[in-house]
Amino acid sequence: MTSHGLLRMGLLVLLITSCIGVISAAPTGFHTCGAIYIGETVDVTKCVSGEYVGWWASTADRYTTIPSFGIQIVDKQSFYADPRLSGYTGNWYNLESDFSSDPTSVAFTILEPQSCGTIYIGDIVDVSKCVTGENVGWWASAADIYTTLPSKTVGITNEQSFDVAPNNFLGSSGAWYNLDVDYKPTSVAFQVMEPKNFCGFVSIGDTIDVSKCVSGKSIGWWPSAADRMSTLPAVQMGITDKRSFSVSSGFTGYDGSWYNINPKTGYAGTLAFFVL
Repeated sequence: MTSHGLLRMGLLVLLITSCIGVISAAPTGFHTCGAIYIGETVDVTKCVSGEYVGWWASTADRYTTIPSFGIQIVDKQSFYADPRLSGYTGNWYNLESDFSSDPTSVAFTILEPQSCGTIYIGDIVDVSKCVTGENVGWWASAADIYTTLPSKTVGITNEQSFDVAPNNFLGSSGAWYNLDVDYKPTSVAFQVMEPKNFCGFVSIGDTIDVSKCVSGKSIGWWPSAADRMSTLPAVQMGITDKRSFSVSSGFTGYDGSWYNINPKTGYAGTLAFFVL
């Protein structure tokens, strides 16, 4: 049990048979706390009258059935909207002593936080609406995000111009989460995907077909510290045969991301391939 509250995973009938606590109806004058976004920690003292709140599935009749799901509120001044509530959005009600709802007492409404949706490796995007802290984290598919630390983390230094840098995100597609100070997930910030026409990882000496990932007649390389959206490439390579392109010795010393070049600006376009 923590100050953030104990999540009761299952039907509240378990609480009834265990005879846990007595819950009073909401007194006159209690007000709803309104919208609470998953991942937030908020004060719910003005809207939670007892020890428990309950949620009913959309098709359930809350006047004749017990809640589909319930939460014990341990610390009303610091209630944590746990990410595991993502399947239980909507109105949560104060509960009476028989675990039915008070029809007039909506405690709060749980909502999914804003997400930036899908962003692509190699892009530079504004994530200010969906990033809540200084770091985002990713877990490998087999990992339990609630009991383990992230498999990978990335710091957010510029929310308005966030670099989905291949060095950080290649090999780590999928959901990236906002993290609290203990590196626990609070909400999904965005979904990362490889570019649709990415040619993948290549090595010097390879001969590859780049027709799906190279849109023009040349590609460019920028040092990792350079702003590729406002500067010309440090190195540019011409491509004459896209079907049989040789990753020659000319790429030596320029490993990493190679980009298409925007024909209008001369700056970086989409990610073409990554030289190992």
